[in-house]
Amino acid sequence: MNGIVGYFDGSWNQKKGIGMGCVVEDDCGKTVTTLSMAIDRRSEIASANVAEYMALILLMRHIIEVLKSNSLPIMIYGDSQLIINQVLGEYKVRKPHLRVLRDKVLELMDEFKDIKIKYIPRKYNKADPYSKIGGLYEGTENIHGV
Repeated sequence: MNGIVGYFDGSWNQKKGIGMGCVVEDDCGKTVTTLSMAIDRRSEIASANVAEYMALILLMRHIIEVLKSNSLPIMIYGDSQLIINQVLGEYKVRKPHLRVLRDKVLELMDEFKDIKIKYIPRKYNKADPYSKIGGLYEGTENIHGV
């Protein structure tokens, strides 16, 4: 592998739950891993933005700890303009609990040799269906290696 492409997404649905989804592809576009996880919606800070940040952190940790690929060029895509722009420093982070999550993302970014994060519209986010799956199974984790 000469590089990795990652997609992240968070979903929030009052009835179905809060989920995170990630997809990791190699530089040829072949899916390496899909991840789906739930977030406890009983938390007082649970929100769509928390789900987005948690999905990004899950993706980055997976690339570092499981794939051990943080020395490769990494391109990460997400469909939350707010989260992407907060991470890139374009927007301020006003809520303290989101600032903690943004700071964790920045800390993880320092562990990569070459990482870029970019916004894409939802229809192109390959992690979108996995975030919805994660929201259906609160308290479970689904990790699929392909």
